[in-house]
Formats: sequence, structure tokens, C-alpha cells
Amino acid sequence: MLNRTERIQWLRLVGLMGPHRWHYLCGVTGHALSETLIMISLAFIMRDMIQAITNHDGPAMYQASLMLIGLATITCVSFMLFGRWFFHSLFRAMAAVRLRLFRHLENVPLAEVERYHKGELIARINSDVDAVSEVFGYQFRQLIFTLLTGVIAMVALLVIDVRIGAVLIGVAGLTAAVNRYFARRLRGVSQGIQRSLGRLSSAAVDAIHGAKDIRVYQMQGEQQQRYDGENRILFEGARQTARLRSGLELGNYLLRILSFSGLLVVGAWLLVAGDTPLGDVVAMIQLLSALNMMFRELGGHVAFLQKSLAGAQRIFEMLSLPTELTAPEDGQDHLAGFSAAGPHRGPLLAVDNVSFAYPGSSPVLHRVSLVVKPGETVAIVGPSGSGKSTLMKLLLGLYIPSDGQIRLQGQSLPELGADGWRRHLAYVPQDAYLFALTVGDNLSCGERAEPDPLRSALARADAGTFVQALPAGIDTLLSEGGGNLSGGQRQRLAVARALAKDADLLLMDEPTSALDQATELRLHSVLAPERPDQAVIIVAHRLATIRHADHILMLQDGRVVEEGDHATLMAQQGTYYQWVSTRIDKEENQ
Repeated sequence: MLNRTERIQWLRLVGLMGPHRWHYLCGVTGHALSETLIMISLAFIMRDMIQAITNHDGPAMYQASLMLIGLATITCVSFMLFGRWFFHSLFRAMAAVRLRLFRHLENVPLAEVERYHKGELIARINSDVDAVSEVFGYQFRQLIFTLLTGVIAMVALLVIDVRIGAVLIGVAGLTAAVNRYFARRLRGVSQGIQRSLGRLSSAAVDAIHGAKDIRVYQMQGEQQQRYDGENRILFEGARQTARLRSGLELGNYLLRILSFSGLLVVGAWLLVAGDTPLGDVVAMIQLLSALNMMFRELGGHVAFLQKSLAGAQRIFEMLSLPTELTAPEDGQDHLAGFSAAGPHRGPLLAVDNVSFAYPGSSPVLHRVSLVVKPGETVAIVGPSGSGKSTLMKLLLGLYIPSDGQIRLQGQSLPELGADGWRRHLAYVPQDAYLFALTVGDNLSCGERAEPDPLRSALARADAGTFVQALPAGIDTLLSEGGGNLSGGQRQRLAVARALAKDADLLLMDEPTSALDQATELRLHSVLAPERPDQAVIIVAHRLATIRHADHILMLQDGRVVEEGDHATLMAQQGTYYQWVSTRIDKEENQ
């Protein structure tokens, strides 16, 4: 029914349940055994009752009745106990699987995450885990019950009459062959359906997140065509699955009819010949119904198993993605005490001949070097596509250099681990994301924080006034993405969030792009380090933001073409001079 690879995947899937798997397996097996017990035992109790009626044996009839009552009592109790054990462990296990997948994705490097569409990742966490949960919750339990009942019924038939049992075993072999034939094809189709669901989720996510642009640029027709196309692919996969399942169920039905007809003819012949008591014939008919149940339902269970394995394969694909570098084994902050020790003799940050290329692409950064000293403000400038944002992601530890090394206070990313590295960094992105939390929780990143430092950060970011004007002030709940704020307000809150962290190195990517000139001028104090052992790196296009930087790095086509302070670079009248001249013309025309 399942090949070796599929069995290995099932074992891996059960292993995902962690400590709950043994409770689950015991619960599902006990529950299935309880159902099997009453179905098989009922056949023999019916045999004894028929024999007692035929022989007019009152005591035997009384004994059979007591056995029936006892069987019903035991089954009810075991159903309740094993059922509770089964469902309790199942819900815990599926919650653990979903949480493990989510936690793993949170620690996957950004370069790997960006290979997938957001809708695809959502589908992996939701629909794929739901497919696995559906099978573990019902189909796997029914599969065990069906197989146990069918196998035990087959053995019981052999005990009653070896001739009939041998014939039915042969029919069971044909059933297994038919199910194996269709199972291989069903699994391939199921994998395609799961991929289609991921693409359909991606189309839906684009329609939701891009709702404004879709309406402004009148892209509704294109988006509808895209969704309709993916929906048609999903429909074709579902229709192919229906054809295969119909063929599978037809084969099982024909074999079931064949086995029942054969037993009926042979049983009647044996009964007429006087070789078999009537009670045995009735018991065999009851056992055959249990065996036929295996023939009838096995195909459906196999089909659902293939669907589950398709979802499981996508889950394992996610779990096999590499994770970010972990912290040192001692768990200590190896840079702790740097700020308290006073100005550092060496550089705060050193970028040494760093190159980077996206997978399957040519390098976007070529041997970039940069030294940032404590107390400095460094500006990174250049035309679009010069590698500024990529360099910023490398400094944040979101990407790993293809060549070269980056050191923070003398320590590399592998030595500190991703968490240890970012503990000393704060970041202001160009398009900041605000969570559906309060303003205060957004500033403190969900951690406990005293209100005074948060208000101080808001004041420095020129955000204190508008936050106080909000309905609940700093306790105002923001909508998803900060949708109830303007672009400039969101950007100032992002600056305040970075300032509230009070990190050694503050990284800013176009922190004033959504601000007017008056607000930008008020924020100039933020662009300078607040402490002598602190430094600021800023990516910017506005001259008012970069002209006062201590050091300017000019990037072009992923290479450092010039560096120095503003006055020095302007005096050279090189690439930076030309770039500034272009910026002056643009800003004057705005």
C-alpha cells in the first residue's frame, strides 16, 4: 500500500509530534482495537445465539446474552478512555507541529524566505498542516481500524473454515495490488494540488496587500485572470483526483462483490451438504461484512494518505531550510560591557572586502570595505541599484557574505550568532512595519519597558506631539501595518523604536523619505550618535541628511568608487560631485 519512501515519510511525520506521539499512537490504537473487538466478537456471539436457538439450549442463550452485555459495557468504557487520550494528544501534537514550523520559519535566513511568496508560506503553515491534521484526526484512525478488523476477520474465517478463508485471502491480495496501482498516481496528483493551493494563496495575498494599487491602476481584470487561472489548475487537479478515486473505489467494489458472492455460494453448498452448522455460516457472513469494509474503505483511506504525504513533504521541505547562525554555546553576550568601558580603541564595525551574490545571480557587491569608529556618522550613497540596501542587510546579519568578513567590535557573525549580533544593532527601514499592538508595545518590541525612555525616544523622533494626540496616547492600539497612521507618522515611530533600543550601532535606510523638510531638519540631531561609543550608519538621498556625515561611502554598481567627508569628495569633483549635482537639481525642482 505504501512504498518504502512513503513509510519513511510517515515515520518522520509521526516523529514531528514529539513527546505526544506515544500518547497519540496508544490512543489511536486502543480506540481502533475497541471498535474491532465489538465487530469481531459480535460475529461469534451471533454464532452461539444461532446455535442455542437451533438446539433449544436456554443456558447457552443466557450465556451468550451476558457476553453481549459485557462486551457492550467494556467497549463503551474503552471508547471513552482511549478517545479522550487520542483527541487530547492529537490536538496538542498538531499545535506543536504548527508552532515548530512557525518557529523554524522565523529563524530561516531572509535570503531563503525571500525565495517564497508570502501566500506560499501561509499555505505551508495553514493548509498543509491542516491536511496532515485531517488525516491524523480521522483517516489514520480509520485506517488502523479497517486493517485490524479486516486482518482479524480473515484469521477468524480461516479458523472457522480454512477453505473459505484461503479464497478470501486471495481476493485480499488482488485488492492490495489495485490500491497500490492507484496510490502511486494519487500521490503525484495530490502534490500538484498542494502546490496549486500555495499559488492560489499567493494570488489572494497579492490582491489583499495590493488592493490600493490594483484599484488605482485598474488591475482588477489581470488579478482576476491570475486567480481564475490558478483556480482552473486546482480544479483540473481535483477532477483528476476524482477520476482516480472513482476507479479505485470501483475496483474495490467489484472485489467486494466477488468475495461476498463466493462466500454466499460456498456457504450455502456447505450448509446443504451438512458440513457446516448454520451458526458458522451466519458468523462467516458477519465476518465477511468486516472484511468487505476493509475492501470498501481502504481505497478512500489510501487516497487521503497520499494527500497527507503531499502536505507532509512540503512541511519537511520547509523544516529542511537552513537556520540562521546560533549564539555561542555559553549563551553569554560576548560584547557586553563594551559601552560601559568607555571609547573603544578599535573600530566599532569593520567591513573587510565583502562580496555578495544572490543565488543563481551575478554578484551585486564587489569587495566592499568600510570602517566605522565609535562616535561617527557614516552615510552610504549611490544611485538606485548600486547595492546600498543589500549592504544594509549584510550589516544586519540578514544575508551572509559570499566572500569577505564583517566584524562588530572585533567579533564576527559566526562568533556572536544572529541574536547576539543584532542585540547591538537598531534599524530604521525605509518602509517600516508596525504591528497591530499599542504604540508602546511597538516601541519596546513587545518587551516590558519603562514609559519614560519610550517618551524620550518619541520626543527625539519628533513623534511625541502626535502620539499624545492619539485617543489613548502611547497605549493606542494600531491597526495592521500602522494603517491608521500617515506615512510620516509611521516613519517617525520607526525612528523612535530604534532610539528606544539604545543600541551601539544605529542603521537607517532612508529614515526621512516620508517626511517634509521641516520635520527632517528637526530630526537631524538623531543622525548623530547620542553616546561617544555609539555610531550611526545611514542610507540616504537627501543632501540635508548626508552632508554633515563624518564619512561618506559612494557606491556604484556594487563597488566603492569614492569615500571621505562631504567637503573632500566635493573638492575631488568625481562621481560623488556629479551625483550631488544631480540631487541638487532634483531637489530644487521639487
